[in-house]
Amino acid sequence: MDILKYILKNIFRSKRITKKRLRIFGLSVINALIAKNTEGQYDTLIAALQAIFADLNQYVIGQDTHLAQQKGRTSFLDGIVTLFEQKIHRDYMVITSKYYKDKPEYLEFFPEGLTEFNNISREDFELLISRIIEGLTTYQGGVLTAQMVTDYTTIKTNYLNGLSSQTAKKVTVKSDKDLGNIARVAFEDQLYFTLLTLAALNFQNPQVVREFFDTSILFPHTHKPMEDNTDDEFSVVVAPEEVKDSGLTNIVGKTARFINNSNGIAQIGTTASLDDMEAKPTFITVLPDDEAEVEIATLHNPTDPFLIIRNLSTTDELELIIEWI
Repeated sequence: MDILKYILKNIFRSKRITKKRLRIFGLSVINALIAKNTEGQYDTLIAALQAIFADLNQYVIGQDTHLAQQKGRTSFLDGIVTLFEQKIHRDYMVITSKYYKDKPEYLEFFPEGLTEFNNISREDFELLISRIIEGLTTYQGGVLTAQMVTDYTTIKTNYLNGLSSQTAKKVTVKSDKDLGNIARVAFEDQLYFTLLTLAALNFQNPQVVREFFDTSILFPHTHKPMEDNTDDEFSVVVAPEEVKDSGLTNIVGKTARFINNSNGIAQIGTTASLDDMEAKPTFITVLPDDEAEVEIATLHNPTDPFLIIRNLSTTDELELIIEWI
């Protein structure tokens, strides 16, 4: 048996994980890393995740409600500000080891001491980090290394990218989805790399790794595999403006979760016969990057044996993931 294919499988690359869930999960991983980054040991992992998250975020941001958008963007930017606070507090001792408080160079870094770097507001972030970058660039040498300049510049760049995505004009939904899919793959890969890195660092204590990855965000606790499906998922692909049978049997009395991770728009109902595929008065609609849990019996007739899927989109293919609950 090739056990490596199970070990090396990217668990974050699953069609049943919507971008909404992936973003929330990714943000939780970033914030967990920041919270535990007491000695700067996770600086590289955090910076890489934040940069790719910014790309993913800007493409799918138009699909969330305005409130969810605001919370997600604010949390992302606040995470970067917190990372800056942590880093400057660590590097303060390095800078003051070269320039004591009575030196004029010290005042170029900290004219008001370290106090103004506590609870930094997003309004003050750019001013403060620019001052630090300028000081490190001017007095680079000895303990003030080129890597410090690079690290702070990366933090500033990630912040500005996130801020840009917060204010930029929305592109079309289709463009967001297509570009978002590319960014999603990159983010899945970086999450997987982060998982493997943390696993290697903590191979003698795997419980530590669990503290960074709350997988309940990705998969609801009621998740149950589809029957007789070796890939642990069942999907139906429907062309634009087409309708087709789901292909599932024994649907009577069951509850299902429908996950739409495509550009199509799903209309889901039941029918007594495949000769009658017309939409019934009772059905549900699942929009792109959304999901729904439904008792099949509530869709039309409780004894209908066939589940039918219609793609309401005129241009985009629909791929609907179905799983029993």
